[in-house]
Amino acid sequence: MKRRTSYQTALLLVLLFKQARGSRARLSEKTLKMLAKRKRLRSAFVSNLREELDDLDFAFLEINRGYAMVEMSALNGAPPISIANQMPDYGKGKNIDFDRIEMELGFDRKDPDAEE
Repeated sequence: MKRRTSYQTALLLVLLFKQARGSRARLSEKTLKMLAKRKRLRSAFVSNLREELDDLDFAFLEINRGYAMVEMSALNGAPPISIANQMPDYGKGKNIDFDRIEMELGFDRKDPDAEE
């Protein structure tokens, strides 16, 4: 079984994505291994694949349940976010209460690098 290159695998992923006719997609590690003709997905291969997909105008992310793809052009129509519009007080040098932000967002995790 001859392994496919990251470029060949990227082409197959884009074809699969286009045939699925969605704006985003999730794929399993098993599917990626099958397309790449690989028993193991080494980090160097996944990194190269991410670069090839980036060149083809796709974002490729590792997620909890495998991998995700989204066409970059789909993000061009996304609404912009800015400090001036969404968080005007934070752009003015105001002291930021990160504990309040964690509570507002529903996070119970504390910054491990924060000084106590």
